[in-house]
Parts: sequence; C-alpha cells; structure tokens
Amino acid sequence: MKAIVLAGGSGERFWPLSTMDHPKQFLKLFGDRTLIENTCHRLFARFSPEDVLVITSSDQVDRTRELLPSLPHRNIIGEPFRRNTAPACALGAILSGEDELDLVVPADHRIPDAKQFWDAFDRGVRALRERDGLYTFGIHPTRPETGYGYIEAGKPSGTGVFEVRRFREKPDIATAREFIDDGGYYWNSGMFLWRSSTLLEELGSCSPDIGGPLQGLDPRDADELKNVYSDLPARSIDYAVMERSSKVFMIEGGFGWSDVGNWASMIELEGYSESTGDIILEGCSRIYVHSNIKKPVGVVGLNGVIIIDTDIGLLVCSEEQAQMVREVTRSMNRDRKPTGMGKPIQQDP
Repeated sequence: MKAIVLAGGSGERFWPLSTMDHPKQFLKLFGDRTLIENTCHRLFARFSPEDVLVITSSDQVDRTRELLPSLPHRNIIGEPFRRNTAPACALGAILSGEDELDLVVPADHRIPDAKQFWDAFDRGVRALRERDGLYTFGIHPTRPETGYGYIEAGKPSGTGVFEVRRFREKPDIATAREFIDDGGYYWNSGMFLWRSSTLLEELGSCSPDIGGPLQGLDPRDADELKNVYSDLPARSIDYAVMERSSKVFMIEGGFGWSDVGNWASMIELEGYSESTGDIILEGCSRIYVHSNIKKPVGVVGLNGVIIIDTDIGLLVCSEEQAQMVREVTRSMNRDRKPTGMGKPIQQDP
C-alpha cells in the first residue's frame, strides 16, 4: 500500500498566519510539529517512509523536504501549477502503481485519536478487497456544521461501510440541522481509499479532460509535467470523480476530526480566549485572540469576534464570517502573481 499526502493548499482562510509563501500545512497550531509533520507522523505508524508520497506545489518542495527528512526526495512531487485535488490524486495513483491500494489524506487535518482512525482504515481495506471501488471517509457529525460538505449514506455494504447515495454541498444552518436529525448524513472529510488503477479508470471515464492528458505521464519528469499541467482544468476530486462515479462507497468514521479550515475551527478545538497575561477582555463574550507578537491585546465590549495579530498583518472578523477571510487574502494578492499558479484556468468546484 501507499499513502498519498495532498499538500498543495494555500491556506487562504488562515491569513495572516498562513500566506502563499508559508501555507497552512507549515503552521505549528498544535504543539511543536507542523500540520504536515503531524500527518506524516500518524502515517508512519502503518507506512514506511518509502511508501509515503507527498504531492505539493513546486515552490514548496524544498521546505517540505526539510520538514520530512525521512522521506526519500523522489517521494515529494511538486506540481508546477495549482490544479486542485483531482490532478494531484491522479499523480499519486500513477506513482503508486496500478496494483497498489492508496490511502489519500490532506496534509493539514487534525485527528486526535489515531487508534480510531486506523480502526476505520482497517474496515475500509477489508471492504475494498471484497468489493472494488472508490471509498471516502465520512465523519459522524457532532453538530449542525455549515462549513463542511455532507455525504448521504445509502445501503450498507459491510460493517461500518455504506454505498453513497449522493454528495451534498455545504448547507445552511436549517438544512444542517435536518441532516443531523435524519442520522444518515456524514461530514465529507476529503480522505480516500482506493486501488490506484480504479481511480485512474474512473477519472478517465468521468473527467476525460483530466484523465486523458495524464495517461502515460511520468510525474517525476518536470518538463513533461509542466507541459501537461499547463492546460489541465483545476477541479476537485469530488467534482471530477466521486460525484459522478457509480463505484463510490463511504467508510463510517467515528473518530474526532477537523479540517482546520479557518479560524472558527480553532475555536471549536481550543475554545474561546480568556483574560490572561497579555490578553485583556472587558465586557466581551465569545472572543478568540491569537497573537505571535509580544505585546498586549485589549478587547472591549465586543461579541463573537476573532482577532489574529502577526508581524504579517492584523485580522479582525466576526466568528460567523470566518470563511470570508479567503476573500481578504485574494484581494490583497490580486496584484501579485503567486508562484505555482500558471496561466489563468477556469476553476471547477
């Protein structure tokens, strides 16, 4: 088996701590290790470093190699342009080899209980060997969450495994509550398990404009990769394959999980700030403050506010609008052409 780590994100919703030059997977949000180090440390419980592949952007290859010295250099592949997760998953499958089973995980998620994760993984492997297909991990929801997509489970296909009836986009709060009450909906984690040959076959069938050009590609040939990638559409693996294939199943995940998608996620994981040390709160409620600058932060008479202070910039936003930080980041970067983006490409979901 191979483990494929998707590390091409830009972490736009974590500005100003995360930037294009220092994306979210390089942040130390939980202890002394970065998010990508935490992810690979968890994988090393079951996979040797030789069997872990990282797909990242070309401008982040050197930093990734520094953080993960136990991985062979050839196992860290740099995409010349950002094209979302479908091409990245395909590169991993090509490198893995057609007879391999692949576990695909993002570099920047948080899973506190590794044992429960591996229990779900083992169930998925057994199911995959009995019935070939594309398996996604669905997380049992603990609250009506509007920041995640959902998976509607269909008929059981083994212990803790279900056929997928359909994928649902991020809902409004009323719909999210309906999903919780129904009991048959799960958070879409963005983690997958499949045989590499099956993924490539389904990608060629469901999204031939991606699967076709990648056929026969050597991902380690930088010039060939750049030529092919320059014309690929940017498309998520969910939209490219999972929502279109008839071979999709869901592994029920009962483990704690967060995609650490924005600053509101940190409130869910750490709780609100309290008056202590250099943080002074007066007449406030539901305030989250993060500062890596040694200076006092005072907040007076505010409710439901996130304040992030770094040497890069200052962010002040409402908790409910934490998703909109991405728009601030894009506005500030509009006149700056980031590396690894290439010519303008129509963005699919």
